[in-house]
Amino acid sequence: MLAWIAAVFFIPTLALVLGVWSGSRRAFEVIYTSLWYLRPLNGVPVLDYICIVPASLERGIWQWVIITAFALLLALFGRFRRQVRWWSGQKGTQRSATRTEPHLNWNL
Repeated sequence: MLAWIAAVFFIPTLALVLGVWSGSRRAFEVIYTSLWYLRPLNGVPVLDYICIVPASLERGIWQWVIITAFALLLALFGRFRRQVRWWSGQKGTQRSATRTEPHLNWNL
């Protein structure tokens, strides 16, 4: 049951992070399709984030999935924080007309 909860947490987190970082949905589509192909179709236990293969459940892959999802969320919040700090012009950052920062594109 914990493996399914980890997968339910991991998949949207991966989609959100890749969408924000790349500015497009294509990165998630490519990576998720690759993971989906390798995991259930070929039975690679290391990439089995849903733990369908019994060997991946025995290895505790779901724990690494949760850790990876939290690390991705922390990296995402760090990026949001950096963007907010840059746009507000707080101390430690320099705003110039030549500096460009990618904006968040919510119309994916």
